[in-house]
Amino acid sequence: MDKPHRAQILAPAGSPEALEAAVRAGADAVYLGGKALNARVRAGNFSDEELRDAVAYCHTRGVKVYLTLNTILSDAQLPEAERSLERACAIGIDALILQDPGLISLVRRTAPGMEIHASTQMSVHTRAGLRLLQEMGFSRAVLAREMSEKELRQALCEQIETEVFVHGALCMCVSGQCYLSAMIGGRSGNRGACAQPCRLPFSAPGGTGHDLSLKDLSAIEKLPALEKMGVDSFKIEGRMKRPEYVAAAVDACVKSLDGTLSTGDMDALRSIFSRSGFTDGYLEGRLGRAMFGIRRREDAAGTPQALRDLKKLYEKERPRYGVDLCLRLKIGEPAQLDASANGRHITVISRSVPEPAHSLALTPERAEGQLKKCGGTIFYPEKITVQIEPQLSFPLSELNALRRAAFARLEEAFRARKPIPFTPEDIQIEPYRRPQPQKLWLRISDPRQLPSSLPDEVEKIILPCHLPDAAFLSAPAQVCAEIPRGLFGIEDRIASRLRQLRALGVGSAFAGTLDGVRLALECGMDVLGGFGLNICNTLALREAGRIGLSACVLSPEITAAALERLGGGIPAGVFAYGRLPVMSVRNCPLKNGRSCAGCSPETRFVTDRRGSRFPIECFRNPCNDILNCVPIRMEDKLGDLRRADFLLLYFTDESPAQAAEIVRRYAGAAGGSGAERPSGDFTRGLFYRGG
Repeated sequence: MDKPHRAQILAPAGSPEALEAAVRAGADAVYLGGKALNARVRAGNFSDEELRDAVAYCHTRGVKVYLTLNTILSDAQLPEAERSLERACAIGIDALILQDPGLISLVRRTAPGMEIHASTQMSVHTRAGLRLLQEMGFSRAVLAREMSEKELRQALCEQIETEVFVHGALCMCVSGQCYLSAMIGGRSGNRGACAQPCRLPFSAPGGTGHDLSLKDLSAIEKLPALEKMGVDSFKIEGRMKRPEYVAAAVDACVKSLDGTLSTGDMDALRSIFSRSGFTDGYLEGRLGRAMFGIRRREDAAGTPQALRDLKKLYEKERPRYGVDLCLRLKIGEPAQLDASANGRHITVISRSVPEPAHSLALTPERAEGQLKKCGGTIFYPEKITVQIEPQLSFPLSELNALRRAAFARLEEAFRARKPIPFTPEDIQIEPYRRPQPQKLWLRISDPRQLPSSLPDEVEKIILPCHLPDAAFLSAPAQVCAEIPRGLFGIEDRIASRLRQLRALGVGSAFAGTLDGVRLALECGMDVLGGFGLNICNTLALREAGRIGLSACVLSPEITAAALERLGGGIPAGVFAYGRLPVMSVRNCPLKNGRSCAGCSPETRFVTDRRGSRFPIECFRNPCNDILNCVPIRMEDKLGDLRRADFLLLYFTDESPAQAAEIVRRYAGAAGGSGAERPSGDFTRGLFYRGG
């Protein structure tokens, strides 16, 4: 359904300078981060004092401010998050952008009046996911960047505001589902420290050698159509970018919505930053080689001149409010100036008193001319009324001071906001002791990987839902249907498949995103949460139970210390074995070299510059998984996993014999007999080195 309102232009502000550039170029809102707990810790970001000043500056100009607290948190970080929330309430932040379910629940309890937006890190891209976000208390969802226009149109039927990225860098992976930087370098994208290893050489067979690097997104020319479709907010990526970049992108968005966008405006954007040009491939549904690109020398050729030209976009203050001024001058009384703008009304009185004119009297025409001088302010003259008794003298310097005082008082009135009520909470994390023997969950890629006999420790078997019915019917333990993490365009098809499996007696589903969680709940299934939900703290675990999950695999980024202090809630498990999917990708890197028709298991990998191979698990669905080059192995460290209720063994490319041996080793270790250190190449993930 078409919406009649004007969509918001939302700009990044990685520094006070970038914030001023965004506002002066015409942004309706900005998003920014404090010094911690945001997904761009390497941006300049804002100290507490700078944040307060930023809110005052923006609110004076009618611009909203959204604070990013969009990282996953450990229990140890929850008190710091609560303090950040309290400060945000005190200074009148307009909304928080959140990812962590624990922080979401904390906001609902301590600051129910605070508006919350679901970060794109929550990976939501379906109608089902949007329904769940709304029930969780979100007023807006920042949708996944991989959606097509058709998928957007379907999702916009839900009664929640939607925000869409329209310009800036494109991650290779669906946001929130990337562990590549964390696993190979210890710098977590989910904690705001991504090192962007995808921009380094990764080679797919037949590819270009940079087969994890996408061009930057630009859909600015599509803004009028997206606005008509019902998108509420257009988001520009770039908190790491300089002010000129921000100003250029905002200016282009403004012109696009006004119908005045020119080829020169888009050329300026390309000049200041692009990677082999721009792409709108996801929106158009055109994937493949044309979407890949890197930063080339020719991309930067025009940058110095472009920077000089683009500074002009934010050199001057942008007039925002029409002001009505009424001047009254009477003999023997102080001058009075009434000013009204944007629903605010103030009156200022002069210090001096008009006197009889001995030579040159102040005429209404000259007084009006002085009052109209609004240059360099956020005001422009709309209606000027002058009431002057005849033959009066009043200094122009006093009249100018009166005008400046009126504007200052109006700005002060615009800034005034009531703080959002906040009730602090003493966060209690009760120590947890696992009451039953530790169980094993087996995620199987191929039914042939299932051992002929299973030890008693095996509690559940997870099978991809696309496998034939026979695989589910023959499973020797409680079987669960794995829902793809990427449901782009196949939501209805997966719902139909879940209902079929439900009729066969498969009562449980394994869901790694909120989209899958809600879809499974609506199909009447017991829902087990996957690692893609990024649960890292006790409050998040409790929130998972509140929305309907009966158990959950914790984030693969959880550390030994965080696991040890995790409190109670629903049963929680750990990714204890397997090649972790380090990326969930909609534009498969193999498509940078060949089509799906030329793909085979022997060529499904990418190779990094050191020669390490990262296999690709192909589902023939909208998204494929890039797997880590080595498996996580923890069978000799199960004492450090004692908090976990169960261990997830995640099988992908193992042979049946290898899978059987892994199950045997973990079952023996869980049973108390211990296990020797694994041989060959493996990793402990972030368990002993995470942040």
